Amino acid sequence: VEELLNLADGYIYNLPKRAADSFDFYDVVLRDTFIVDGLEYAWIGNNSVQLIGIHKSGEIIIPEFVDYLGSTFEVVSIGTIKNGIITIGAINCDQKISITIPKSIRFICDLALNINGLESITVDEENKHFSSRDGVLYTKNFATLIQFPFASKMSEFEISDNTYYLAVGSMDNHSIKSLKIGKGLIYLQGVCNL
Repeated sequence: VEELLNLADGYIYNLPKRAADSFDFYDVVLRDTFIVDGLEYAWIGNNSVQLIGIHKSGEIIIPEFVDYLGSTFEVVSIGTIKNGIITIGAINCDQKISITIPKSIRFICDLALNINGLESITVDEENKHFSSRDGVLYTKNFATLIQFPFASKMSEFEISDNTYYLAVGSMDNHSIKSLKIGKGLIYLQGVCNL
């Protein structure tokens, strides 16, 4: 293996270490779906899965890792899959829920958390990509508001001066009676239905 990592005659670059590692075979196929503890996942890579559905109500704590068929997979994204293709749209969920996002989540598809029953979102402080404040989901630096929970009980909300963007569908909430927009907001992506 070490020989593969050293630059050889005729090659313009070394192979990354991971390319020389052995590949683990699993009893699942790319985009196969499975349900563990009321959460539905799709296999998206060698050791990674994406949360695509929630089939229970209450406090949902998305795990960092999920075990299935004797293998452990890291939960790295949240989004939908339709006809085998990762797509825009809310993940499958008809229940009243609050979600806790683990540090392992690196990607959230547009509109993935635009769920009718979503009351609040909490993000593990060790997550390098996302943050939450007052139950609202943001990028780590709060520059983009990703999702204001559709079923939030807040009737007033203020977008801070250090939030510059609203993601598509991020403010689809009908309980807000008063919305104060900070001085920093420069881009609204898509339509906000308030």
